[in-house]
Amino acid sequence: MRYIEPHAHMLSRVTDDYERMALAGCRAVCEPAFWAGFDRGSVESFRDYFLQLTEYEPRRAARHGLRHFSST
Repeated sequence: MRYIEPHAHMLSRVTDDYERMALAGCRAVCEPAFWAGFDRGSVESFRDYFLQLTEYEPRRAARHGLRHFSST
């Protein structure tokens, strides 16, 4: 069965989870931008988080044949 994961916080998951999701039939992951439980204290910390969502995670997902979308 093919499916789309509608709400996955992949930033806090290991790469093996992408592999397992792909093997289980996942084709795409939707990741919500979220509050980490603390205020990001600088522009650089926000920039780092933004680049993780928009560049790093999509590349990491693509290595397993998954598309990665974020609600940024």
